[in-house]
This record gives sequence, C-alpha cells and structure tokens, in this order.
Amino acid sequence: MSEIPSTESCILAPDGVYSLRKYENEKELERLVVENAAHLFGTRSIYFDIKQKVESKAKTRITDGLLLDLNESTSPRFWIVEVELSRHDLYKDVEPQVRGFLRALNLEDTLSAVRNTLYEELRKDRTKMKLVRETSGEEDVHYFIERVLHTKPGVIVVIDSQTPQLEEIAEDVRDTSEARIIEFKTYSRGKRLLHTFTPLAATKEEREPLLEHRTNWNARLQWINPEIRTLAEALIKQIENTFPTVKHRPKYRWYFFYSTQDMKPESKFAVLTIDKKKVHLRICVDPESFQDPEMRAKNYKGWFYKESGHVEKGFALASAADIPYALNLVRQSYERKQF
Repeated sequence: MSEIPSTESCILAPDGVYSLRKYENEKELERLVVENAAHLFGTRSIYFDIKQKVESKAKTRITDGLLLDLNESTSPRFWIVEVELSRHDLYKDVEPQVRGFLRALNLEDTLSAVRNTLYEELRKDRTKMKLVRETSGEEDVHYFIERVLHTKPGVIVVIDSQTPQLEEIAEDVRDTSEARIIEFKTYSRGKRLLHTFTPLAATKEEREPLLEHRTNWNARLQWINPEIRTLAEALIKQIENTFPTVKHRPKYRWYFFYSTQDMKPESKFAVLTIDKKKVHLRICVDPESFQDPEMRAKNYKGWFYKESGHVEKGFALASAADIPYALNLVRQSYERKQF
C-alpha cells in the first residue's frame, strides 16, 4: 500500500489517493474555470473568458471573465467573475476589486461597453446566440442583453478556499448588491486531477438560513466560535473602560464606538466586526502621525470612514493578548476626535 501524502486533505478514489493541489498562480485556476464553466455556472450559462475593462469614477479595473446566467429563463442574470487565490490578502486585494466592479456596474457607460462586448462575442458563436434567443424568446438579442444588465448585476468570486474574510467581504455588499462565492479545489494523483466545487446554483440555496447573522449583531455573536465571542465582549469592555467619553452600540452586524454622548456619525472612532475565528477593528487616523511599530494595521478604501486627510485602517485580534496593542491603535483614532 502506498504511503498517504501529508497534505491538508485527500480524496480516496477507486484508483488511489488524491492529494490537495496548490495552484501555482491565478492563471492555473483561471484555466480550470474556463474548462469547467458549464459545471460551475450551469449548463445554460455562457461564460466569456474576457479581460473586460470596467470603469468607475475613480479607477479602471479588469475582469477575469463575464457570465450570462440563463439557467432560470424567467430571471436571467449577468455576473462579473473574479478568480482569486486564498493566500492573497483578501481585504487589501479582493475587497477593493469587488467593490470597484460593483460601483462600475452602476454606471451607464460601463454597462454600455459590456453590452457591446457580449453582443459581439455572441455574434461569433451561433450556438451561444441560439441559446440566448431560446431563453429570451426574443430575436433582438441586443435589447435582451441590455435588459439583463439592468437587472441587478453582481460579482462572483471563484477561489481555491472559502475563508471567513471573503465571506465577510461578500456580506458587506449584499445589502445593496449581489456577490457570490464559488470554492474550487483540485486534487491530484500523478497527472490525474479531481475537482471539488460549489456550483453557482448551490450558492443561491445556501443564503436563506444565514441571513440573520448577516444583519444582526446578537445573532452574529451566537454564530461565531465561543472563544471569539468572549474576546469580542472583553474588547468592548476594555474600550469602554479606557476612553472616558465613549458611547457604544451595535448597528446591524457591526459594533460602533463614538467619542460623544450623542453618538453622531462624525464622532465614530472604532468599528468592531467579527467572524468565526477573529475579531476585527476598523479605525480612522492621520497617516502622517500614525504609529504602528508592529505594522499590524492595513489600509482600507474608506468603508466606515470617509474623512479628508485621514485613512481607514484595519487589524485583527486572535486572543486577549492582542488587546493592549489594539488599544494603543484605537487611542490614535479616538484622540483625533478630541477637539
């Protein structure tokens, strides 16, 4: 009997043991997405392997692919597809990309450019054009695409391993936009490959039972791991005891800290978010004077704060040992509000 490889996970198949494969780069995963698009997105979907420029007011971004989801003929959908590896910094790299795509999809110039691209690609392929006409019941495909693009388009992230960070990013935008996650893993035995994945149809079915913890702080506290719940409660207490004028309260699935009694939005100095394995804090600081000797805090694109001359920073806590250092970072956000 051959030795079982020491990897994160394995699949026992009739011809032997397959071990989890680490993708060399995103291009490898992108290729597998193209090869298996019908399985990932549904047999009545059309995947376009196109690097499409989409522009928001602030920046031009490039897609990994575009998707016409025609699996439900009464509710066709359009998606931008982003392919990522979980070893990347999801908050720094993926979150701005997803938000940028969603902002771009609100602009008519972007939708017009995407519409023209899809139409030209369909004209090159009679089979795909036939599928669109059969689904829509319309001869005017140009008009059909225009209508689909204006029916709540969204973003799909295909990733090698779904993480709490990525789920949190998706949750952040679901109140106003559509974001789905498809996990795609590959196992190998020599040159033979096996794939495991979450099809797009399954991501739709998973959403309903999870809605409460996506929108409610108390429900989220019950959803996370008990030790993280204890850490979050300890951190809230420490912030309350450390800063003399602090007022705090949950809001949706986040927890906000204010430096004034009236809790006006402009007095917000810290926001606590939680996932199953960590507590996260977002603060707002002067980048010229901010001190973070251990370099734990990373820059974010102004989700909770939009203040001229200041920058939003975020960092994570995994245990109570992280609280003293976290308070030093939070203090710098609090003190900027003391006039």
